[in-house]
Amino acid sequence: MVTVPRVVPAWVSLVSLYLDECDEPAAPIPLPPAYLLASPERQRAYRAGRYCASRALERLGTSDVIPELGDGGAPAWPPGIVGSITHSMTLVSAAAAARHQCAGIGIDIEPIASLERAHVLASRAATSPEVFGVMGGMKSDYATAVALILSAKHSLYKCLRPQVGRPFGYLDASIEDALWSTNRFRARLKVMLSPAWVGGTTVTGQWEVAGDFVHTGIAIPG
Repeated sequence: MVTVPRVVPAWVSLVSLYLDECDEPAAPIPLPPAYLLASPERQRAYRAGRYCASRALERLGTSDVIPELGDGGAPAWPPGIVGSITHSMTLVSAAAAARHQCAGIGIDIEPIASLERAHVLASRAATSPEVFGVMGGMKSDYATAVALILSAKHSLYKCLRPQVGRPFGYLDASIEDALWSTNRFRARLKVMLSPAWVGGTTVTGQWEVAGDFVHTGIAIPG
């Protein structure tokens, strides 16, 4: 099993593996119709993610369950469970927790892109003040700050999408106070997503840079 930064609380079941480790045990996992014509890489990542999810569920006492494909492409977790899956190149992670402990979980791993690619990503996912604010808080370069913003917003989306029942975009939230001294950040909603999640609401997440990747996680206590 891979040792990755723990960006979720200790009570969250977290399983991280290299894709190569998943190939054999994940091979029997059936593909949903939406993945039957997908590339071999996407099929492999899907199976690996579901395999890690089943391992995470086992740690919570739920055996022989593989989350199917739910609304919006998110995993359909068993009743009473919340969770999240992320893939990045050779690594896959899954997190799960009991709903009575946790209202929502989102995890993400984002590669740190080249400076040119980071500018392209930032142009559609963040504002300039947001990027420079994160750079200052993290004491990082531009590309690392953009990777953190993307990863944090992906984690936020995975955490809130099941709760609000609708999609939302990168610019519907901002990432603030990503401090190197605490390895925490705040995600602030800029729009109303539901009566419970109105503009101005903030949630706190954790981040860590490991090699060429930024890991983020958000877990909202139940």
